[in-house]
Amino acid sequence: MRKEILRLNHVTLEENGERYLDNLDFYILQGEIMGLIISDAKGCSQLIRLICHNIPISFGGVYYEGDRINHYSHADFTDNRVYVIEERGRLIDSLTISDNLFVMRKGFKKYIINSRVLDHQVELLMAELGLSIDPKRRVSTLSAFERCVTELLKAILAGCRFIILDRISNFLSQMELKQFQDIIREQAKRGTAFLYMGNHHQEVFQIADRAALFHQGIIWKVFEKEEMVETALQPYTISFDLSGSQIREPKEEAVLKLDGVYLNGKEPVGFSLRKGECLMILDTDNQTWEPLVEVLSGSRGIRTGRIYLGERVFAGEEPTDFFKEGVAVIPDDPAETFLFRDMSYMENLTFLLDRKVWFGNLKRSHLRSVRKEYMKKVGSCIDAGKIDRLSLRERYGLAYYRIHLLHPKVAVCVQPLAKGDMYLRRYVLDLIQELKNSGISVLILTSNLADNMDVSDRMIILQDGKVAAEYAKEEFYKVGW
Repeated sequence: MRKEILRLNHVTLEENGERYLDNLDFYILQGEIMGLIISDAKGCSQLIRLICHNIPISFGGVYYEGDRINHYSHADFTDNRVYVIEERGRLIDSLTISDNLFVMRKGFKKYIINSRVLDHQVELLMAELGLSIDPKRRVSTLSAFERCVTELLKAILAGCRFIILDRISNFLSQMELKQFQDIIREQAKRGTAFLYMGNHHQEVFQIADRAALFHQGIIWKVFEKEEMVETALQPYTISFDLSGSQIREPKEEAVLKLDGVYLNGKEPVGFSLRKGECLMILDTDNQTWEPLVEVLSGSRGIRTGRIYLGERVFAGEEPTDFFKEGVAVIPDDPAETFLFRDMSYMENLTFLLDRKVWFGNLKRSHLRSVRKEYMKKVGSCIDAGKIDRLSLRERYGLAYYRIHLLHPKVAVCVQPLAKGDMYLRRYVLDLIQELKNSGISVLILTSNLADNMDVSDRMIILQDGKVAAEYAKEEFYKVGW
């Protein structure tokens, strides 16, 4: 019988009068991969903090390896031997892999460090995982996958028998995710327990031994292995079907075309985006979408080939201001990086709109017209003096409606569904559909399928920096998860 690693026994956690965890009751066994499907992000950070640190709780108890470590009647604020692998990471960028694994390890007391010995130990550890990564490399040069592997080794060397994986598909490509999941499975066989947190049930189902649906700080249902099928989850999820929406069909006319453009891969990339179309480009190994964003946002030029925007042609290594030419880029975290927190909602919404007005300054009549139109879409939050108190959903809406109002020829959406829970992802799909219906061509750049297929008209798959396959909407079923 496998040993129980973690148990949360009817735990309720409240902070500042708000309940974040409500009667949470579940357990994780040694060597088990427990999935947590996040349909709503409320309580996620509190759950991670509770497992890692013995903070005060309102009710219930927490048990680790059979011992009660936290209780509603007493919390000692001690840390537990739990490691979290997440996007921001815990490594020091300026140090090498070896230094991060050994020198910075708690309890490392040697004053004279033999780098050769440490590097050799790292090579042996990497070899056990079937990998070959130079231990002398600085962390700042590592890919997202290599950072995850280094974090995993750090956790193992620290003696952690329980590891939390916090939405790793947000920053790993499709191929990297599969490779890292294979490593996780092997470590689970050796006795390490994992809590695998993910926004998408298909991702969680394919890796987990059991899975729990987490919503508003409550576990709605625990799915055993035989229950982890699409139909079992349907009563607990919202529909992503956009067939009921008013949809404008794309035209054959190409609004954006890349012809023989070398970005970062082994071969030049070429594709076209039709007017009013939503084209998803799935970059399976994260080689292409980042340099493409740099080109379209005007921070770098192209070494070879041409870019066609309508009738205009662009080439050369000198960067082009594509925003001026009608291309707007929405970053992967628009709520944080695309908006100005010290500005009002209307100031954010109409930012740069004066470029479209003949006489430079926006008149009050223009602003009244804009407010009237978008009040119907977003409600009373349009009158917010500052946006720092808006919800995540409201800030996402503001970011996308800014582009909707600006009405460029092309909107480039970078990893649009990477950050949100189930409800936010559905809302973002509706926002993208609104861009399409207004006549804006949409280019989705992603390293993960997720639910992007629901809004896309066509899909191109890039591998090793080149086009590996192309699918029309009616062929999406061939791709799978």
